[in-house]
Amino acid sequence: MVNLHKYYFDMVQENILVLFKGYVTPDLLSAILEIAEQKLEELGEAKRIQKKVYNVLVEAFQNAYNHVDEIENPLYKNSVILSVGRDEDFYYVMTGNCMYANRVDKLKSNIEEINGLSKEELKERYMNVMANEGFSEKGGAGLGLMDLIRKSGRPLEYNFTPINENYSYFSLCVRVPVQES
Repeated sequence: MVNLHKYYFDMVQENILVLFKGYVTPDLLSAILEIAEQKLEELGEAKRIQKKVYNVLVEAFQNAYNHVDEIENPLYKNSVILSVGRDEDFYYVMTGNCMYANRVDKLKSNIEEINGLSKEELKERYMNVMANEGFSEKGGAGLGLMDLIRKSGRPLEYNFTPINENYSYFSLCVRVPVQES
């Protein structure tokens, strides 16, 4: 028999505030965001940090929700994973979703490029994209990823895990410092 107490205890030990895996609807997205906001409030965290974590959570979750690709494998189909937790120095927001393998190189290149920009360069690029570039077929123009860096003040941590020749699993971690420098 499954020992849910062990799962619960592990989550407490890892300071996991919210953990979700499954099919996401707009209503469910709103409910999860509300739960996360309530958990941050219960921790008594400074409003400024709560707002940063919440904003990163909204952007990261919307990014995963909007960019999950259809896959026939029932293990991954329309499924997104989200985790919000805290360690000594950071809150972290992690998401994961399936994507077409042929999109990996472009996304990886985009993340590496924006991770390497200074704060001023990132702001300039953000404004240029807003003013001049179109949106992808899924509605994105890379603004969400830039927003995550701008809001967290930290580079994006990511990983791509091949599922098969057609699909990969995209994992994203955004850390929000508990203390601002």
